[in-house]
Amino acid sequence: MPAAPSGEASTGRTALTKIVGVAEKTPRPGALIEAFQQFEKAFDELFEDLLITRWRSGGRSAGRHPGMARVVELEDRYEVQIADVRAEPGQIEIEATERRLHVRISGAEGKLERMVDFHGLVDAELVSAHLEDGTLRITLPKKRARKVQVS
Repeated sequence: MPAAPSGEASTGRTALTKIVGVAEKTPRPGALIEAFQQFEKAFDELFEDLLITRWRSGGRSAGRHPGMARVVELEDRYEVQIADVRAEPGQIEIEATERRLHVRISGAEGKLERMVDFHGLVDAELVSAHLEDGTLRITLPKKRARKVQVS
């Protein structure tokens, strides 16, 4: 076995690390769980988009998915946008609970239904919705934790 260069440990692991370029770092606690949760969310969105959406729309599919829900989580609220809504405000039914949003749209092109589940709690009493230029925007404020004073 050739001798290790001066100033370098002579372990095989160190040499292999330098050759392969792998850093010897310990992952921070919870990183694996966070990565799995992100994967699970992405998989759920893909499943919803590719299978459930097409099934509910009777297999109709366009270049863009009409009625696809886009969910954005901000610090104090969730924002849900549903594009290509071809209905009047009176044809849209929105039901919100602390963990789920359920939207039903009965337009000229048939019925469309979307359900969105949230990781955090939503203040269902403060949910608002606005339809503009074919896009339905729903704002769902997050429910704040209540601090309890101990006596």
